[in-house]
Amino acid sequence: MATTVPPPPAPAPAPAVDAKVDYFNLPCPIPFEELHREAMMSLKPDLFEGMRFDFTKMLNQKFSLNHSVLMGPTEIPSQSTETIKIPTAHYEFGSTFIDHPRLLLWGRI
Repeated sequence: MATTVPPPPAPAPAPAVDAKVDYFNLPCPIPFEELHREAMMSLKPDLFEGMRFDFTKMLNQKFSLNHSVLMGPTEIPSQSTETIKIPTAHYEFGSTFIDHPRLLLWGRI
């Protein structure tokens, strides 16, 4: 005569153990040779070569015109340690209309 066998009891959950991190065997996100260039691009101050000029003319309390001129090189990273500088010039014209609590129109070209 066949009898049913009860299922084995479930094992008790083991206490959680924090996994130790091997700090001497971490992946390197960039090669050592690129470290200086990456640090300079991330940490250099917000200075640039060239000139920037912004002018805003209020025509009345709600409407103003804006002019912006930027002239200077754009730095492009390259495969070597040097950056490539391409001279650029940029002009922007804009207008702003503010009807304070209800409306703000802002356009740039």
